[in-house]
Amino acid sequence: MTRVLIETVVRNTLKQIKIDPERSMRNVVDMALHLSGGSFRKDLFQAAQTMLEQENSAYYKLIPDIVAHVESERIVQFGMNVGFNSFTVGADQIRAIEWEENFNIPWCISLKLSDSVPDERYDAVINQGEELGIYSWLLFGTGDLSKLLTLPQRHPDSAFFLFCSPNDISEDWIKEAAQLNNLMFVVKFEGKAAITCSLLREMGLLYSLYMSYSESDVHNILNDDLLIETQELHPLMTVFMADSSCPIPARDKVYNYILQTRSKQHFLTIPWELEYDNRWVDGIISHEGCVAAFDEKGQLEGSRKLNLFEQGLRSILRRAFPKGGRR
Repeated sequence: MTRVLIETVVRNTLKQIKIDPERSMRNVVDMALHLSGGSFRKDLFQAAQTMLEQENSAYYKLIPDIVAHVESERIVQFGMNVGFNSFTVGADQIRAIEWEENFNIPWCISLKLSDSVPDERYDAVINQGEELGIYSWLLFGTGDLSKLLTLPQRHPDSAFFLFCSPNDISEDWIKEAAQLNNLMFVVKFEGKAAITCSLLREMGLLYSLYMSYSESDVHNILNDDLLIETQELHPLMTVFMADSSCPIPARDKVYNYILQTRSKQHFLTIPWELEYDNRWVDGIISHEGCVAAFDEKGQLEGSRKLNLFEQGLRSILRRAFPKGGRR
């Protein structure tokens, strides 16, 4: 019943944004803050409320543009899967299990998919995740992207962020993806990214861009060049993902820049640092932030002994992310 009522509010808000975006966005955030329970949801909505106090915010143009070009049902289902299933029901479930079993559970999981791994194994992982309260999934695919669509199709309650190269995306594959509303494309900013984004926009699909950065890219990030370029392609978010060679000081510089840029709201895209921001969100939910990413073989990144296809997700998280000596 709660989900139905919230969906009704969301649908009405989407209609009103097309008429009066500034007033509608402020009203829905104010209402959400008034009705929200728990410090996690209050923190998020208070941050959004503060941001919308800036009358010249670029987000007053970004959000109506997304609403105008993305089919409403996609916004509703994807938004409900993230905002309600993941950040509300799922977050409560995560906190309850963490308190009972004394280990940390990330709010989202990153999976690099392999063609050699049967779909049933990935289905089992997502089922295990949903039992723990995890309803957001970052899927990385190359070459044959069929698994990027079969998983969202089989798990309609979860939200899927599909990270892929524009060079691997075909028009037929996009048409197949258009049948699903619980996913967002996250297209690598390279090669045919402009063509791919144009096609996604024409078909009313939700998408963002991402860039894998190293220390040598930091200068072009800090001088705004990258965001100036990506905003021209109309992505909801521009996601920054540090490669394994990028040192911590360089990552810290990029994240400080992202925090300042989000505060200023000058660009028609929302910058997001994949690891740092996901850890920040998880820290609000659990008070002890953690991130979990698995490679093509099912190995937990940073561990040689924990394999997703051998031990199961709950067992791995219990061993990898114990609470800091407290219940």
